[in-house]
Amino acid sequence: MKFLSRWPREAHCAISKGLPAHTLNEHIIKEMIRIGKIQGKTLEITQARLKVKDFDGTQVVNPLDQKKTFTLNLSEGEQKIQAWFTQKDGTTMSPYYIYIEPAE
Repeated sequence: MKFLSRWPREAHCAISKGLPAHTLNEHIIKEMIRIGKIQGKTLEITQARLKVKDFDGTQVVNPLDQKKTFTLNLSEGEQKIQAWFTQKDGTTMSPYYIYIEPAE
């Protein structure tokens, strides 16, 4: 299972929403400082896309979605992973977080 998110899972914040400064815990603040962002702004993200080998999946992002989950089987070894969020105006951006977990 893989999922894409704009924010760390600890933030519990929707992909499209800005992350208010007062909701940040110490871990999140350190990470946001590291990547040069302290407070996020609202973006009109409408789609999440993930490509790994032969898999190419796209999902609609609703305003309250905190993550988009893609379930796929991966073979052992290195894999090229590509992921995008698409905004309403067609602009694409990379998700800041991609979580990869073994299937249950």
